[in-house]
Amino acid sequence: MADDTGLKEAYRELDDAIRRVIELSGSDDHILVEWIVCAASQRIGEDGTSYTITDFIVDPDNNAPHYRLMGLVDFVHELLKQQAMEGDSE
Repeated sequence: MADDTGLKEAYRELDDAIRRVIELSGSDDHILVEWIVCAASQRIGEDGTSYTITDFIVDPDNNAPHYRLMGLVDFVHELLKQQAMEGDSE
């Protein structure tokens, strides 16, 4: 298992970074209530097969119910689909 102290520090740094990105994006008048980070990484097996691994990180200090987190993911999913469709039509 990961070093608990290091993990807590990493979560704090991640939270600070998310807040900073929001601020620099011109949305500094918003209050951050929840966040989820989705990530994909790739591993190459010994036989050369490529594997994609997905992870998601949720703020451990936020006790938001799952339905709120799923709603956040669903909303972003719909935005990405809309952006993809608009991009394909050009």
